[in-house]
Amino acid sequence: DFGAPRYPELWLTTTRSECRTDPGLVREMTAATARGYALAVRQPGQALGDLLAANPGLDQATEHAELHALLAAHALQSPLSTPATTLVKWASWKLDHGIVHRPATPRSLLGSC
Repeated sequence: DFGAPRYPELWLTTTRSECRTDPGLVREMTAATARGYALAVRQPGQALGDLLAANPGLDQATEHAELHALLAAHALQSPLSTPATTLVKWASWKLDHGIVHRPATPRSLLGSC
């Protein structure tokens, strides 16, 4: 709607300091996120149930609709393997629209611990 390029639904971020002091935590969080996405694709009913059980204040109908929209758009496929070109396009769009004030580099977008 706003002309933004497609981008991943979820972004995992950390600091350089966290990468240095606890790289295992960063790797474990990344792996857990990938497992959660895979579960949502394979067993959406279970994933939705788990989400609602952990967050009882969420509206079931809203979360059901959102999950099915994400599945229909294939937004949960390969969540941790977004091409660098996609991330660079997104970062450039954010810079062009004043959302950020300095350009991101591919390394900063794809950095790992």
